Amino acid sequence: MDEFESIRTYFTSRFANQVQRSPQIAMGIGDDCAIISPPQSQSLVISTDTQVDGRHFPKGCAASIVAYRALGAAVSDLAAMGAEPLGFTLSLAIPALDKAWLEDFSLALAERADELGIPLIGGDTVKGELAVSITVLGAAPVGQALTRAGANPEDDLWVTGTLGDAAAGLSIAISEDSAGFVTETANALLLAAYQKPQPQLAFGQKLRGVATAAIDISDGLVADVGHLCRASQLCAEIWLDMLPMSQAILDFWGLTKARLAACSGGDDYQLCFTAPASCRDFFTGSQFSQPATRIGRLVHGAEKLVRVLDGDNELTVSEQGYNHFSISTSGIN
Repeated sequence: MDEFESIRTYFTSRFANQVQRSPQIAMGIGDDCAIISPPQSQSLVISTDTQVDGRHFPKGCAASIVAYRALGAAVSDLAAMGAEPLGFTLSLAIPALDKAWLEDFSLALAERADELGIPLIGGDTVKGELAVSITVLGAAPVGQALTRAGANPEDDLWVTGTLGDAAAGLSIAISEDSAGFVTETANALLLAAYQKPQPQLAFGQKLRGVATAAIDISDGLVADVGHLCRASQLCAEIWLDMLPMSQAILDFWGLTKARLAACSGGDDYQLCFTAPASCRDFFTGSQFSQPATRIGRLVHGAEKLVRVLDGDNELTVSEQGYNHFSISTSGIN
């Protein structure tokens, strides 16, 4: 089997039905370029995300988990912009044409793409160390795409879901901690948070015209709030006792370490957004299947971009988060 036969076997045929169901895709896999016609009065939203073996997932990680993580992380950027998915391209570097690995990877990728409503429309395969690079394309009404630069002083700061679960899941996956502290169900929940991130697409789309700024949480809450603050030229206060955490992570790590993971663990792929206080009832309404929690507020310039407050006390929390080119020393003192 050569490169082109592998593309036809594992990708072209597997995604053909998804492409045919999308009226915006005039040409999918099989030509030099894909052809997409964005819906009328919609802006095209594009993002690229790369996952590297041994850095974004453990060495020897199952092919299905690599696929779930790679696509979920990339699509989360569309959710943060309030966009609707159109399609994605895949650049796959693999050491060899391993049929069993490609079978598991492409099946999981197709399953995940179908769940998220985003078909594969093209890409490339090369020989090299395992790396998965995905470019997602989406659409949002002109002028309504969410950005990091839009928050106002005294806006509330919100997050969806719970925080820190993915960090605990990674710890279980690489056996840093004993999995015996919690039940099998709790372990599965924490592992799933890391292995199969759930981009908040529907929630993000409902934020259009309501939220003032948004970002997805990939590098850690404090770091990503810092990105939002920098773009909005404001500062943030995060209230430690308001951080939403699952019972599973509390049982697994206890309150102190769970709070550390919630602040700086990364890989949660939940949404963090800002909105005026007048919108509080909207975000706790029944139109959202995923809960949102108000965790702080935006303020005028201060000494630090992000302050984490425990009552009247300020905690020392690294704003760096995950950085590919430096060593993080995230922690709470």
